Amino acid sequence: KNLIARGVRSDKITTIYNGADEQFWKPRPSRPELRKKLNLESKFVVLYIGAHGISQALTRVLEAARRLSSDTLVHFLFVGEGAEKAQLMQQAAKWNLSNVTFLKPVAKEEVAKFYSVADVCLVPLRKIDLFRAFIPSKIFEMMAMKKPILASLEGEAAEILEKSGGAVVVPPEDSGKIAQAILRMKKEPQSLVDMGERGREFVTEHFSRRTFAAKYLALIEQSIEEKLVP
Repeated sequence: KNLIARGVRSDKITTIYNGADEQFWKPRPSRPELRKKLNLESKFVVLYIGAHGISQALTRVLEAARRLSSDTLVHFLFVGEGAEKAQLMQQAAKWNLSNVTFLKPVAKEEVAKFYSVADVCLVPLRKIDLFRAFIPSKIFEMMAMKKPILASLEGEAAEILEKSGGAVVVPPEDSGKIAQAILRMKKEPQSLVDMGERGREFVTEHFSRRTFAAKYLALIEQSIEEKLVP
């Protein structure tokens, strides 16, 4: 849309999204040994995994954790690294949040393991106009693994998630709405299962990386043929 608005002909533009390899990012059984290692047995695990930078507005997630600190079942798990991680850890310690755990970043295979122990996966972004056009690729991985998403963002990513039926979307940087959504999702376990099913079906049908790769290849071949034809 931005390119067209700047004068590029629409027939010269094809959009190929990121998507997910649904054969790798597939549902896996929960890992009780990992839950036990992290002292998360019987907990409702709210997972954030990824960069801990200025773009993610993780301070608002921490504020949501503070709001829910009296609920001993809800636990926030942060996995990753970034410019704001030290500050976030200091703030969590200052607020004496026992419902928050910070872990180092992990490799791709380990990411899937952490998804498997999550009850809800978080995808937050700051409230900036630029981010309205930003689509975090992790949403497709999460949905492919049948993980319900709580997204705190707006714009195109919000539209995709709402259409998928696999996510709850709240306004960006709204810690109160994040906390309320977590409580609501915790009380509706069957709804989470249904969201996971819908998310996986949506990615497989609309955001398969294998399908996109075939589309990309066909587009390149078509472009070459058009150039070669005298």
